[in-house]
Amino acid sequence: MKGSRIYGLETKNSDYDYLVICNKHITFPKEFYNMREATNYGRRFDFHIVVDNCDFIFKTNEEWFNEVMNGSIEAWECACMNKKFIIKEHVKLLMKTDPLGLRKQIVKMNNAITEESDPKDMWKVVAYCKFANQIIENHKIVNFKEANPERKTILNTASGEPTFLEYKLCLHKPFELLKNSTDGMLKKELQSKIIQK
Repeated sequence: MKGSRIYGLETKNSDYDYLVICNKHITFPKEFYNMREATNYGRRFDFHIVVDNCDFIFKTNEEWFNEVMNGSIEAWECACMNKKFIIKEHVKLLMKTDPLGLRKQIVKMNNAITEESDPKDMWKVVAYCKFANQIIENHKIVNFKEANPERKTILNTASGEPTFLEYKLCLHKPFELLKNSTDGMLKKELQSKIIQK
């Protein structure tokens, strides 16, 4: 499961968000597909369907394990979430901590955010940045609710207030912490590239 329920943010009207890993791509009748422009920081979900109040996102084994091998924060979420949210688990996700890789993910996500971005996407970057710091410190996500105050701040300013500014303010402290813990690694990587040239 994904979304508000694993963060403890669900309401009585919240839907259920599921991530389903399949052996191969699955196709459904056209009427099942979600007509909303569901995006993952600019990439359209090709296999995102809605049935009643349940959203299903489908990925192939290959797509999913590529994310696991690359240390995707989404994969970390699944590896660390409470087992009550997992319907069926075929394999144990063994995640390798890659601090510099986590930093690059946050930079890429932040670069995709503009003043016109959905405030929920803005908050997701802040949450993932905080998760990255938890992973570096604890080798797992220990608190899925840590960024909930920032969500309230960013979403409450969405009605006419400078949401983008609030987003930048909310991201500043956790990103500085992430930079401080990875600056040395980034410097070594850059030096290595210069030597190779």
